[in-house]
Order: sequence, then structure tokens, then C-alpha cells
Amino acid sequence: MSSKKKNVPAKQKVNSLLAVSHYSGPLPDPNSLERYEQIVPGCAERLITLVEKQSQHRMIMERKCVNFEMVLNTIGLISGFIIALVTTIGPMFLIYKGYTWTSTLFTIPIGLTIAYLVTRKHKSK
Repeated sequence: MSSKKKNVPAKQKVNSLLAVSHYSGPLPDPNSLERYEQIVPGCAERLITLVEKQSQHRMIMERKCVNFEMVLNTIGLISGFIIALVTTIGPMFLIYKGYTWTSTLFTIPIGLTIAYLVTRKHKSK
């Protein structure tokens, strides 16, 4: 390929203009929506209704996800409380009965639970 420029006669030169537009959103831009309405009467109203329903559905699903996470967090708190009770009261009972070595082994979950609670990172929103 040669990198020589070709000389085009003045009569053959054409000026061109390229216009680019970008629209982002759940609905087409207003001009396109108007053209859809001209082609298929009632189309714009149906598209708007569809977008409204989709938005409503998305909000319902997000609400369900948030509620589910709240339930999981509550279950986690209750489970942690039960583990804390068992690992605290269990060794005390074993010491009372004279099983000191066993009570020492019983406290290992306490250390693991504390290490987990101290080092865990909260989810960023």
C-alpha cells in the first residue's frame, strides 16, 4: 500500500457531515417513540405501560431480596447467640462437674467465634 495522497478534482469533492446521537433509558427517545406511535397507533402507551410494570417488578424483587437478607441476618444473630451460650455455659457446667480438661477444649469455639466477629468485613453497599 502506498501512502501517496490522491488529488481529487474540485468537482468530485463531497462534504459530509456525520451526526451521532445516543440515548439511554428504559424507553426509546421521544422522537423514536413518536415514530413508533405513527407506525403502530397505541404503541407508545403500551411501551410506557410495559416499562412501568417492569419497574414495579424490579422494586418488588429488590424488596424481597432485602427482606431475605434481613431474615438471614436474624438467623445468624440467633445462631451466634446460641453458640455463645453453649460455649459459655457448657465449660462452666463441666468445671462444676470436675472435667476441667474437657472444659478447656470446649472454649476453643469461643476463640474462633470472637476471631470471626472481630475480623469479618461488612458488605459494602
